[in-house]
Amino acid sequence: MSQFKFRLETLLKMRIAERDQRQSELSEAEYAVSILQEQVRQVDEEFQAARSSRSQSTGPVDVDQLLSSHRYEAMLTSQRQQILRQQKILDEAVEQRRLVLVEANRKVRTLEKLKENQLAEHERVELLREIKLFDEAGARITAPTR
Repeated sequence: MSQFKFRLETLLKMRIAERDQRQSELSEAEYAVSILQEQVRQVDEEFQAARSSRSQSTGPVDVDQLLSSHRYEAMLTSQRQQILRQQKILDEAVEQRRLVLVEANRKVRTLEKLKENQLAEHERVELLREIKLFDEAGARITAPTR
């Protein structure tokens, strides 16, 4: 039986490497989103702590402390909005990278399917050749000699 050689093996390897690269890029973007989500969570905790601290204060109202607390809460709100804007941009980048990865996966699957089909055809042709050889050998053995 002759050895099967997929002529597009190099292209398949290149497509697999590209797919792996795209997967890595998607993972990096998803990691960046998770970092931003953690930052939002931390800002929210700080905001709640500041608000809780302000509401629990008793006694005479310190106007400077109250203004400082409001400025801090406004700064946290602004920081949260900025992080959410960055997160929205990253979410779009993640979706774009996901689409690119889907396309890279499709290209790899197409070549893998072609390789499977060509291998099956090669095996079929080889089997037919072996059957023909056995038939010829059998015919020579059973043929009457003169």
